[in-house]
Amino acid sequence: MKLQIKLSKEEAQAFKNFTEMVKPPEINESDFLKGIFKIGVETMEIKLMEAVQRHAEENDLDLSSVGLPDSVENQEPEKEDLPVTVMGEMSNLSDKPSDTKE
Repeated sequence: MKLQIKLSKEEAQAFKNFTEMVKPPEINESDFLKGIFKIGVETMEIKLMEAVQRHAEENDLDLSSVGLPDSVENQEPEKEDLPVTVMGEMSNLSDKPSDTKE
């Protein structure tokens, strides 16, 4: 599948600046864009599930009867560690809790 997104001149420049700041050199542009898209879809899915849960709670609906979880808490999808370069330093973004405090 190929996606094409039309951006205004300002949006295109902002996206180029963003990419130059956060894309690690060892990750090609295609994989970086796939990662951004995947994170966006997962985030939207979580928000939609939260909205469905709120609606169910407000209307006293049982979500289990339609195959949906009673709660979206702890329902976040498995995420991969993504290496991200910030100001010339390499760090790993992870959804796993860190033992170190900064």
